[in-house]
Amino acid sequence: MADEMTTPEQPPKNGGFGAWIRRNLMTGLLVSAPSLITFYLLYILVTWLDGLMIRLLPPIYRLEILPGVPLPGLGLVAGFFVLLVIGVVARNFLGKKLVSWFEVLMVQMPLVRGIYGAVKQVVEAFGGDAASSFREVVMVPYPHKDSYVMGFVTGEAKGEIQDLTKERVFSIFIPTTPNPTSGFLLFYPEHLLIRCEMSVDDGLKLIVSGGIVHPKKGMRRKKAAS
Repeated sequence: MADEMTTPEQPPKNGGFGAWIRRNLMTGLLVSAPSLITFYLLYILVTWLDGLMIRLLPPIYRLEILPGVPLPGLGLVAGFFVLLVIGVVARNFLGKKLVSWFEVLMVQMPLVRGIYGAVKQVVEAFGGDAASSFREVVMVPYPHKDSYVMGFVTGEAKGEIQDLTKERVFSIFIPTTPNPTSGFLLFYPEHLLIRCEMSVDDGLKLIVSGGIVHPKKGMRRKKAAS
């Protein structure tokens, strides 16, 4: 039991060291992104307030900061290894406990919890497992019947929305390009949905690329058959 709690995940024998790096790096990114974005937004707010206060103070009270020596690329390299270490730690039993404890701490902070919760939902939806949030890719008529947009089925309408319609209705998320974290929530009857063969990941790539990256036809069926 002690080994399970303290021993980090070892590089797998199958898949190679590169697959181990990618998996742990992605885990580190998904674990740390909500916190990093939250504190970055708070940093912008605090920096803006500091700048405002400095402009209001007389010059005699202002503190001058000596510039350091810039090292191009050092921050990128350091960030890579920090995310990798976070991913390795977060994938073992003790790391999961620490992440859970940290999330509880974040949601208890009045100013931070709103930003952290929203960012965490976005990261979880578009980060590692988009298929768990989006069921399939569809095309729907928008903004009029002679044009179409690509969207993702997020579920079947329930409650009042379904009761007010005579047909079976689905909720469709229409993302914006190139930032799929924003978009529109629309409700369509089933007969207006044009179901696509591409996977959710391929659909996201198509949106982020602005239509440059097109998945090959029938890729989802081939993957399922294999």
